[in-house]
Amino acid sequence: MMRSRLTHPLKALGAAAALAALIAPAGAQTLTGAGDTGPVELNLVSCCKPTYFGPSVEQWNAKNPDIQIEQEVIPFAQLNDILESRIRAKDTTFDILILDPPRTASFAARRFVLDLTDVLGEKLAKTTNAESLEAVTYRDHLYAVPVFNSTQILIYNPEMLKEAGVEPPSIDPAERATWQEIIEKAKTVKEALDLPYGIAFSQGHTFYQLQPIIMSAGGGVGLTGDNMLTPEVNGDAWKEAMGWYGSLYADGLAPRGVPFPQMDALYTSGQLPFLATTTDRVREFQNQGVPFAVAAFPYMEGGEAYTPCDSFALAVNPFGQHQAQAVEFLTWLGTTEEGGFAAAAQSPNVPANLLVMNKVSDEMEAASDNLDGLKELIEYETDKTCAHRPASVGYVQFETEFLQANMDIINGADASSRLDQMQSQLEVALSRIR
Repeated sequence: MMRSRLTHPLKALGAAAALAALIAPAGAQTLTGAGDTGPVELNLVSCCKPTYFGPSVEQWNAKNPDIQIEQEVIPFAQLNDILESRIRAKDTTFDILILDPPRTASFAARRFVLDLTDVLGEKLAKTTNAESLEAVTYRDHLYAVPVFNSTQILIYNPEMLKEAGVEPPSIDPAERATWQEIIEKAKTVKEALDLPYGIAFSQGHTFYQLQPIIMSAGGGVGLTGDNMLTPEVNGDAWKEAMGWYGSLYADGLAPRGVPFPQMDALYTSGQLPFLATTTDRVREFQNQGVPFAVAAFPYMEGGEAYTPCDSFALAVNPFGQHQAQAVEFLTWLGTTEEGGFAAAAQSPNVPANLLVMNKVSDEMEAASDNLDGLKELIEYETDKTCAHRPASVGYVQFETEFLQANMDIINGADASSRLDQMQSQLEVALSRIR
Protein backbone atom coordinates (compact mmCIF):
# COMPACT_ATOMS: atom_id res chain seq x y z
CA MET A 1 0.00 0.00 0.00
CA MET A 2 1.35 3.45 -0.91
CA ARG A 3 2.28 5.63 2.06
CA SER A 4 1.04 9.21 2.07
CA ARG A 5 3.20 11.93 0.55
CA LEU A 6 1.11 14.80 1.91
CA THR A 7 3.44 15.60 4.81
CA HIS A 8 7.23 15.68 4.74
CA PRO A 9 8.28 17.87 7.69
CA LEU A 10 11.94 18.36 6.77
CA LYS A 11 11.16 19.07 3.13
CA ALA A 12 8.32 21.43 4.02
CA LEU A 13 10.55 23.23 6.50
CA GLY A 14 13.19 23.74 3.83
CA ALA A 15 10.72 25.22 1.35
CA ALA A 16 9.18 27.43 4.02
CA ALA A 17 12.57 28.70 5.14
CA ALA A 18 13.56 29.46 1.56
CA LEU A 19 10.36 31.41 0.95
CA ALA A 20 10.75 33.31 4.22
CA ALA A 21 14.24 34.37 3.19
CA LEU A 22 13.02 35.51 -0.22
CA ILE A 23 10.31 37.78 1.17
CA ALA A 24 12.50 39.32 3.87
CA PRO A 25 13.03 43.10 3.58
CA ALA A 26 15.47 43.76 0.76
CA GLY A 27 18.45 46.07 0.88
CA ALA A 28 19.73 48.33 -1.86
CA GLN A 29 21.43 46.66 -4.82
CA THR A 30 23.19 48.41 -7.68
CA LEU A 31 22.81 46.82 -11.09
CA THR A 32 24.88 47.62 -14.14
CA GLY A 33 22.97 49.49 -16.82
CA ALA A 34 20.65 51.19 -14.32
CA GLY A 35 19.67 54.60 -15.65
CA ASP A 36 20.92 53.91 -19.18
CA THR A 37 18.92 55.56 -21.95
CA GLY A 38 18.65 54.63 -25.57
CA PRO A 39 18.42 51.22 -27.22
CA VAL A 40 20.16 48.32 -25.46
CA GLU A 41 20.78 44.86 -26.90
CA LEU A 42 20.90 41.88 -24.54
CA ASN A 43 22.31 38.46 -25.34
CA LEU A 44 20.53 35.43 -23.86
CA VAL A 45 22.57 32.22 -23.81
CA SER A 46 20.04 29.39 -24.06
CA CYS A 47 20.23 25.74 -24.99
CA CYS A 48 18.66 22.83 -26.71
CA LYS A 49 15.90 24.33 -28.87
CA PRO A 50 15.34 27.89 -30.13
CA THR A 51 11.65 27.44 -29.30
CA TYR A 52 12.32 27.25 -25.56
CA PHE A 53 12.66 31.02 -25.33
CA GLY A 54 12.10 32.14 -28.93
CA PRO A 55 8.44 33.14 -28.48
CA SER A 56 9.27 35.03 -25.28
CA VAL A 57 12.08 36.93 -26.97
CA GLU A 58 9.95 37.76 -30.02
CA GLN A 59 7.04 39.04 -27.96
CA TRP A 60 9.31 41.06 -25.69
CA ASN A 61 11.19 42.61 -28.61
CA ALA A 62 7.95 43.63 -30.31
CA LYS A 63 6.85 45.60 -27.26
CA ASN A 64 10.19 46.90 -26.00
CA PRO A 65 12.11 48.66 -28.79
CA ASP A 66 14.63 50.09 -26.31
CA ILE A 67 15.61 46.69 -24.89
CA GLN A 68 16.13 44.12 -27.62
CA ILE A 69 17.20 40.53 -26.97
CA GLU A 70 19.19 38.13 -29.13
CA GLN A 71 19.18 34.41 -28.34
CA GLU A 72 22.27 32.21 -28.61
CA VAL A 73 21.43 28.48 -28.51
CA ILE A 74 24.00 25.93 -27.29
CA PRO A 75 23.56 22.12 -27.22
CA PHE A 76 22.86 20.89 -23.68
CA ALA A 77 25.85 18.53 -23.66
CA GLN A 78 28.19 21.50 -24.14
CA LEU A 79 26.27 24.06 -22.09
CA ASN A 80 27.94 23.66 -18.72
CA ASP A 81 31.51 23.75 -20.06
CA ILE A 82 30.86 26.74 -22.33
CA LEU A 83 29.13 28.78 -19.63
CA GLU A 84 31.81 28.06 -17.05
CA SER A 85 34.58 28.99 -19.48
CA ARG A 86 32.93 32.27 -20.44
CA ILE A 87 32.08 33.29 -16.89
CA ARG A 88 35.58 32.47 -15.62
CA ALA A 89 36.87 34.78 -18.32
CA LYS A 90 34.48 37.50 -17.03
CA ASP A 91 32.81 37.59 -20.43
CA THR A 92 30.65 40.70 -20.78
CA THR A 93 29.16 39.77 -24.17
CA PHE A 94 26.08 38.06 -22.72
CA ASP A 95 23.59 39.17 -20.08
CA ILE A 96 21.20 36.29 -19.37
CA LEU A 97 22.00 32.58 -19.13
CA ILE A 98 19.95 29.44 -18.91
CA LEU A 99 20.47 27.49 -15.68
CA ASP A 100 19.69 23.87 -14.95
CA PRO A 101 18.44 24.00 -11.31
CA PRO A 102 20.73 21.29 -9.83
CA ARG A 103 23.70 23.40 -10.95
CA THR A 104 22.51 26.39 -8.91
CA ALA A 105 24.68 25.57 -5.88
CA SER A 106 27.81 25.17 -7.97
CA PHE A 107 27.25 28.40 -9.90
CA ALA A 108 26.18 30.39 -6.84
CA ALA A 109 29.09 29.25 -4.66
CA ARG A 110 31.54 30.43 -7.31
CA ARG A 111 29.60 33.66 -7.96
CA PHE A 112 28.92 32.67 -11.56
CA VAL A 113 25.38 34.11 -11.34
CA LEU A 114 23.98 37.30 -9.86
CA ASP A 115 22.16 37.18 -6.52
CA LEU A 116 18.56 38.16 -7.34
CA THR A 117 17.12 38.02 -3.82
CA ASP A 118 16.78 41.78 -3.35
CA VAL A 119 15.40 42.59 -6.78
CA LEU A 120 13.09 39.65 -7.43
CA GLY A 121 12.70 37.48 -4.33
CA GLU A 122 9.55 39.05 -2.94
CA LYS A 123 7.84 39.32 -6.33
CA LEU A 124 8.55 35.74 -7.38
CA ALA A 125 7.37 34.34 -4.04
CA LYS A 126 3.87 35.52 -5.01
CA THR A 127 3.74 34.15 -8.56
CA THR A 128 6.04 31.12 -8.77
CA ASN A 129 5.72 27.49 -7.77
CA ALA A 130 7.38 27.17 -4.35
CA GLU A 131 9.20 23.95 -5.26
CA SER A 132 10.66 25.63 -8.35
CA LEU A 133 11.89 28.54 -6.26
CA GLU A 134 13.50 26.18 -3.77
CA ALA A 135 15.46 24.55 -6.60
CA VAL A 136 17.18 27.84 -7.55
CA THR A 137 17.76 29.01 -3.98
CA TYR A 138 21.16 28.42 -2.36
CA ARG A 139 21.81 29.27 1.29
CA ASP A 140 18.61 31.31 1.42
CA HIS A 141 19.49 33.42 -1.61
CA LEU A 142 17.72 33.41 -4.98
CA TYR A 143 19.91 33.04 -8.06
CA ALA A 144 17.54 32.50 -10.98
CA VAL A 145 13.98 32.87 -12.21
CA PRO A 146 12.25 29.51 -12.73
CA VAL A 147 10.56 29.63 -16.14
CA PHE A 148 9.63 25.98 -16.56
CA ASN A 149 8.88 23.11 -14.24
CA SER A 150 8.48 19.41 -14.96
CA THR A 151 6.99 16.21 -13.70
CA GLN A 152 6.80 12.67 -15.03
CA ILE A 153 3.93 10.44 -16.04
CA LEU A 154 3.44 6.95 -17.39
CA ILE A 155 2.09 6.96 -20.92
CA TYR A 156 0.45 3.80 -22.23
CA ASN A 157 -1.24 2.61 -25.41
CA PRO A 158 -4.89 1.96 -24.46
CA GLU A 159 -5.56 -0.01 -27.64
CA MET A 160 -2.75 -2.45 -26.87
CA LEU A 161 -3.85 -2.92 -23.27
CA LYS A 162 -7.46 -3.55 -24.35
CA GLU A 163 -6.39 -6.11 -26.95
CA ALA A 164 -4.26 -7.92 -24.36
CA GLY A 165 -7.03 -7.83 -21.76
CA VAL A 166 -4.97 -5.72 -19.33
CA GLU A 167 -6.58 -3.23 -16.93
CA PRO A 168 -5.19 0.30 -17.52
CA PRO A 169 -3.37 1.97 -14.62
CA SER A 170 -5.02 4.99 -13.00
CA ILE A 171 -4.32 8.66 -13.60
CA ASP A 172 -5.46 9.39 -10.03
CA PRO A 173 -2.36 9.81 -7.81
CA ALA A 174 -4.30 8.33 -4.88
CA GLU A 175 -4.67 5.11 -6.89
CA ARG A 176 -1.28 5.04 -8.62
CA ALA A 177 0.14 1.65 -9.53
CA THR A 178 3.39 0.21 -8.20
CA TRP A 179 6.30 -0.37 -10.54
CA GLN A 180 5.96 -4.06 -9.82
CA GLU A 181 2.34 -3.99 -11.05
CA ILE A 182 3.29 -2.06 -14.19
CA ILE A 183 6.08 -4.48 -15.03
CA GLU A 184 3.64 -7.41 -14.82
CA LYS A 185 1.23 -5.57 -17.13
CA ALA A 186 4.08 -4.80 -19.52
CA LYS A 187 5.11 -8.45 -19.64
CA THR A 188 1.53 -9.55 -20.31
CA VAL A 189 1.01 -7.10 -23.18
CA LYS A 190 4.42 -7.85 -24.70
CA GLU A 191 3.74 -11.58 -24.74
CA ALA A 192 0.09 -11.34 -25.83
CA LEU A 193 0.84 -9.07 -28.79
CA ASP A 194 4.30 -10.44 -29.56
CA LEU A 195 5.95 -7.03 -29.15
CA PRO A 196 9.71 -6.42 -29.10
CA TYR A 197 9.56 -4.67 -25.71
CA GLY A 198 7.23 -3.97 -22.81
CA ILE A 199 8.40 -0.63 -21.42
CA ALA A 200 10.85 2.20 -22.07
CA PHE A 201 12.15 5.14 -20.04
CA SER A 202 12.62 8.25 -22.16
CA GLN A 203 15.37 9.60 -19.88
CA GLY A 204 16.34 6.33 -18.27
CA HIS A 205 20.05 7.07 -18.42
CA THR A 206 19.68 10.12 -16.17
CA PHE A 207 19.54 10.63 -12.43
CA TYR A 208 16.61 12.96 -13.08
CA GLN A 209 14.34 10.05 -14.04
CA LEU A 210 15.76 7.36 -11.76
CA GLN A 211 16.10 9.39 -8.53
CA PRO A 212 12.36 8.99 -7.67
CA ILE A 213 12.61 5.21 -8.13
CA ILE A 214 15.65 5.05 -5.84
CA MET A 215 13.94 7.23 -3.24
CA SER A 216 10.72 5.25 -3.47
CA ALA A 217 12.76 2.14 -2.66
CA GLY A 218 13.99 3.89 0.48
CA GLY A 219 17.22 5.44 -0.78
CA GLY A 220 18.46 8.96 -0.29
CA VAL A 221 19.36 11.62 -2.86
CA GLY A 222 22.92 10.29 -3.16
CA LEU A 223 24.74 13.13 -1.42
CA THR A 224 24.65 14.06 2.26
CA GLY A 225 26.55 16.04 4.89
CA ASP A 226 26.60 19.73 5.77
CA ASN A 227 27.86 20.71 2.32
CA MET A 228 26.20 17.83 0.44
CA LEU A 229 29.62 16.51 -0.57
CA THR A 230 29.52 13.10 1.11
CA PRO A 231 28.41 10.38 -1.32
CA GLU A 232 25.87 7.80 -0.22
CA VAL A 233 25.12 5.64 -3.24
CA ASN A 234 25.86 2.07 -2.22
CA GLY A 235 23.34 1.40 0.53
CA ASP A 236 20.86 -1.46 0.37
CA ALA A 237 18.01 0.65 -1.07
CA TRP A 238 20.19 2.05 -3.87
CA LYS A 239 21.39 -1.44 -4.75
CA GLU A 240 17.86 -2.85 -4.66
CA ALA A 241 16.47 -0.11 -6.93
CA MET A 242 19.32 -0.16 -9.44
CA GLY A 243 19.40 -3.95 -9.48
CA TRP A 244 15.68 -3.99 -10.24
CA TYR A 245 16.17 -1.39 -12.98
CA GLY A 246 19.04 -3.30 -14.57
CA SER A 247 16.96 -6.50 -14.60
CA LEU A 248 14.42 -4.86 -16.93
CA TYR A 249 17.12 -4.66 -19.61
CA ALA A 250 18.66 -8.04 -18.80
CA ASP A 251 15.24 -9.68 -19.22
CA GLY A 252 14.60 -7.94 -22.54
CA LEU A 253 11.57 -6.04 -21.26
CA ALA A 254 13.27 -2.66 -21.72
CA PRO A 255 15.33 -1.96 -24.86
CA ARG A 256 19.05 -2.42 -24.28
CA GLY A 257 21.34 -0.94 -26.93
CA VAL A 258 18.83 1.62 -28.21
CA PRO A 259 19.90 5.27 -27.69
CA PHE A 260 17.61 6.98 -25.19
CA PRO A 261 16.60 9.79 -27.60
CA GLN A 262 14.96 7.03 -29.69
CA MET A 263 12.72 5.68 -26.90
CA ASP A 264 9.80 7.88 -27.96
CA ALA A 265 10.03 6.46 -31.48
CA LEU A 266 9.74 2.92 -30.12
CA TYR A 267 6.45 3.90 -28.51
CA THR A 268 5.03 5.87 -31.44
CA SER A 269 5.92 3.06 -33.87
CA GLY A 270 3.97 0.55 -31.78
CA GLN A 271 6.90 -1.50 -30.46
CA LEU A 272 5.99 -1.22 -26.76
CA PRO A 273 2.92 -0.39 -24.64
CA PHE A 274 4.39 1.70 -21.79
CA LEU A 275 6.62 4.78 -21.77
CA ALA A 276 7.79 6.54 -18.60
CA THR A 277 8.35 10.13 -19.63
CA THR A 278 7.67 13.80 -18.95
CA THR A 279 4.44 15.70 -19.55
CA ASP A 280 6.21 17.22 -22.58
CA ARG A 281 5.10 14.19 -24.56
CA VAL A 282 1.40 14.95 -24.07
CA ARG A 283 1.44 17.86 -26.50
CA GLU A 284 3.87 16.12 -28.85
CA PHE A 285 1.80 12.94 -29.08
CA GLN A 286 -1.40 14.95 -29.44
CA ASN A 287 0.12 16.76 -32.41
CA GLN A 288 1.27 13.47 -33.92
CA GLY A 289 -2.09 11.76 -33.47
CA VAL A 290 -0.48 8.91 -31.54
CA PRO A 291 -2.83 6.73 -29.44
CA PHE A 292 -1.99 7.26 -25.78
CA ALA A 293 -3.41 7.69 -22.31
CA VAL A 294 -1.80 8.85 -19.08
CA ALA A 295 -1.30 7.23 -15.69
CA ALA A 296 0.36 8.56 -12.55
CA PHE A 297 4.11 7.90 -12.29
CA PRO A 298 4.41 4.59 -10.37
CA TYR A 299 6.10 3.96 -7.02
CA MET A 300 8.03 1.02 -5.59
CA GLU A 301 5.94 -1.44 -3.61
CA GLY A 302 5.94 -0.54 0.09
CA GLY A 303 7.51 2.87 -0.53
CA GLU A 304 6.41 6.43 -1.05
CA ALA A 305 5.61 8.18 -4.31
CA TYR A 306 8.15 10.58 -5.76
CA THR A 307 8.41 12.23 -9.17
CA PRO A 308 11.16 14.12 -10.97
CA CYS A 309 10.76 17.89 -11.02
CA ASP A 310 12.38 21.21 -11.96
CA SER A 311 13.37 22.50 -15.36
CA PHE A 312 15.20 25.40 -16.93
CA ALA A 313 15.51 28.75 -15.19
CA LEU A 314 17.15 32.00 -16.29
CA ALA A 315 19.93 33.79 -14.40
CA VAL A 316 21.89 37.01 -14.83
CA ASN A 317 25.58 37.20 -15.74
CA PRO A 318 27.44 38.86 -12.82
CA PHE A 319 29.79 40.46 -15.36
CA GLY A 320 27.09 41.61 -17.77
CA GLN A 321 26.83 45.29 -18.61
CA HIS A 322 23.02 45.43 -18.69
CA GLN A 323 21.90 43.72 -15.49
CA ALA A 324 19.05 46.17 -14.84
CA GLN A 325 17.55 45.50 -18.27
CA ALA A 326 18.05 41.75 -17.87
CA VAL A 327 16.11 41.88 -14.59
CA GLU A 328 13.30 43.74 -16.38
CA PHE A 329 12.95 40.86 -18.85
CA LEU A 330 13.08 38.21 -16.11
CA THR A 331 10.49 40.12 -14.06
CA TRP A 332 8.15 40.09 -17.06
CA LEU A 333 8.65 36.35 -17.59
CA GLY A 334 8.28 35.34 -13.98
CA THR A 335 5.72 37.69 -12.48
CA THR A 336 3.22 38.53 -15.25
CA GLU A 337 0.57 36.51 -17.03
CA GLU A 338 1.67 37.90 -20.40
CA GLY A 339 5.26 36.80 -19.86
CA GLY A 340 4.20 33.41 -18.55
CA PHE A 341 2.05 32.69 -21.59
CA ALA A 342 4.83 33.86 -23.91
CA ALA A 343 7.20 31.35 -22.30
CA ALA A 344 4.62 28.57 -22.59
CA ALA A 345 3.67 29.35 -26.19
CA GLN A 346 5.81 26.71 -27.91
CA SER A 347 7.27 24.87 -24.94
CA PRO A 348 5.75 21.56 -23.90
CA ASN A 349 7.09 22.04 -20.36
CA VAL A 350 4.92 22.83 -17.35
CA PRO A 351 5.18 26.57 -16.57
CA ALA A 352 6.63 27.54 -13.18
CA ASN A 353 4.56 30.74 -13.33
CA LEU A 354 1.44 30.02 -11.27
CA LEU A 355 -0.52 32.68 -13.15
CA VAL A 356 -0.58 30.44 -16.23
CA MET A 357 0.23 26.89 -15.03
CA ASN A 358 -3.37 25.77 -14.55
CA LYS A 359 -4.52 27.27 -17.85
CA VAL A 360 -1.79 25.45 -19.77
CA SER A 361 -2.68 22.17 -18.00
CA ASP A 362 -6.34 22.76 -18.87
CA GLU A 363 -5.44 23.12 -22.54
CA MET A 364 -3.46 19.85 -22.56
CA GLU A 365 -6.29 17.98 -20.86
CA ALA A 366 -8.99 19.40 -23.14
CA ALA A 367 -7.08 18.53 -26.31
CA SER A 368 -7.74 14.78 -25.86
CA ASP A 369 -10.90 12.93 -24.87
CA ASN A 370 -9.19 10.49 -22.50
CA LEU A 371 -7.10 12.82 -20.31
CA ASP A 372 -9.60 13.73 -17.60
CA GLY A 373 -7.64 14.27 -14.41
CA LEU A 374 -4.38 15.38 -16.07
CA LYS A 375 -4.56 18.92 -14.68
CA GLU A 376 -5.13 17.62 -11.15
CA LEU A 377 -2.31 15.09 -11.57
CA ILE A 378 0.21 17.74 -12.68
CA GLU A 379 -0.83 20.05 -9.85
CA TYR A 380 -0.54 17.25 -7.29
CA GLU A 381 2.83 15.96 -8.47
CA THR A 382 4.51 19.35 -8.75
CA ASP A 383 3.27 20.25 -5.27
CA LYS A 384 3.39 16.96 -3.32
CA THR A 385 5.85 14.48 -4.83
CA CYS A 386 8.66 16.64 -6.25
CA ALA A 387 12.10 15.07 -5.71
CA HIS A 388 14.75 17.76 -6.15
CA ARG A 389 18.17 16.66 -7.23
CA PRO A 390 20.80 17.33 -4.53
CA ALA A 391 21.77 20.99 -4.09
CA SER A 392 25.52 20.50 -4.05
CA VAL A 393 28.54 22.26 -5.53
CA GLY A 394 29.61 18.75 -6.50
CA TYR A 395 26.44 17.89 -8.41
CA VAL A 396 28.09 17.93 -11.84
CA GLN A 397 30.66 15.33 -10.70
CA PHE A 398 27.90 13.30 -9.06
CA GLU A 399 25.72 13.35 -12.16
CA THR A 400 28.64 12.36 -14.39
CA GLU A 401 29.55 9.37 -12.21
CA PHE A 402 25.90 8.28 -12.01
CA LEU A 403 25.47 8.39 -15.77
CA GLN A 404 28.49 6.15 -16.28
CA ALA A 405 27.47 3.70 -13.54
CA ASN A 406 23.87 3.56 -14.73
CA MET A 407 24.85 2.84 -18.32
CA ASP A 408 27.12 0.04 -17.10
CA ILE A 409 24.24 -1.46 -15.10
CA ILE A 410 21.90 -1.16 -18.08
CA ASN A 411 24.48 -3.01 -20.17
CA GLY A 412 24.79 -5.87 -17.69
CA ALA A 413 27.14 -4.84 -14.89
CA ASP A 414 26.30 -6.09 -11.40
CA ALA A 415 24.50 -3.22 -9.66
CA SER A 416 25.94 -3.89 -6.21
CA SER A 417 29.61 -3.92 -7.21
CA ARG A 418 29.19 -1.06 -9.68
CA LEU A 419 27.60 1.16 -7.02
CA ASP A 420 30.45 0.30 -4.64
CA GLN A 421 32.81 1.48 -7.36
CA MET A 422 30.77 4.66 -7.88
CA GLN A 423 30.91 5.34 -4.13
CA SER A 424 34.70 5.10 -4.13
CA GLN A 425 35.07 7.26 -7.23
CA LEU A 426 32.82 9.96 -5.79
CA GLU A 427 34.68 9.96 -2.48
CA VAL A 428 37.86 10.82 -4.36
CA ALA A 429 36.27 13.34 -6.75
CA LEU A 430 34.29 15.21 -4.10
CA SER A 431 37.18 15.33 -1.62
CA ARG A 432 38.90 17.73 -4.00
CA ILE A 433 36.03 20.21 -3.64
CA ARG A 434 35.69 20.28 0.16
